[in-house]
Amino acid sequence: MNRFEYLESKLIENESIVAKEKYSKFYNGNEKTRFADGDLVLTSHRLFWGSHEEFQKGSVQLCLRLSYIQSITEESGSYIFTKKKRLICHLGPVDSNKLVGPLDNLNCNIDFIKISSKSGLSEDFMKAFRSTVNAKIWLVDESKDESNKKTCIKLRTGIVGIERSIISKQQETDKNISKAFKDLDVLMNMAQDMVKISKVISGKIKERNADISEDETIKFKTYLMSLGIEDPVTRNNFQSNSEYYKNLAKEITEVLLDVVGVSLINTTITSLINC
Repeated sequence: MNRFEYLESKLIENESIVAKEKYSKFYNGNEKTRFADGDLVLTSHRLFWGSHEEFQKGSVQLCLRLSYIQSITEESGSYIFTKKKRLICHLGPVDSNKLVGPLDNLNCNIDFIKISSKSGLSEDFMKAFRSTVNAKIWLVDESKDESNKKTCIKLRTGIVGIERSIISKQQETDKNISKAFKDLDVLMNMAQDMVKISKVISGKIKERNADISEDETIKFKTYLMSLGIEDPVTRNNFQSNSEYYKNLAKEITEVLLDVVGVSLINTTITSLINC
């Protein structure tokens, strides 16, 4: 009897009533118990004992999960007019998640119970009892629960993977943007040096008589070459200021697109698209 629990007689999902039997009683092994003259309600998952009226109200009753039953045998007692039949249920070990029940700490070595009634169990009830235990419908529900758990775990794992991928791409984007701005800083530093040299050259040209050193000329040309300008636009090549400024602007734009466009614009756009 230490496999029995006290539970509310409310059907769970996919559980249904199979059969009923009146004036029933239990034996703990071969010993009589105080659980006599009650109503049995057999469901697809469990066996309830108590009052049929209380069962309908959902009251707390004595309950045995059918999953405990490993095998069933019959026992007959001889009487004057009839043979009284009992069911002997051989039970598996107590589950760790079992709720409170009768005889929890007594007669733990007894691994079978007997179910009887005032005039012996009916053939219909015993047949229904055997068929229900053999069907093991509760295993289908357990399989569904396990499948749902695996699906949830897989879903959670997939979400975590997506989150990690997004974080990784964001970090890569930040890295690329940072690198692009470093390249831009180099360009700006180079431009500052070019401005200084151009001011020196411009000043000396204005002085007319001043000479431009060879080192200054080479250094200035080196900066132009590093920017991809082999033949820089000069005022002498054009007849009007507007034409000169137009071509100068074009040359500056091409330089900026080559340097900044590759290192900053393309990198940033590509990274943002990948996010």
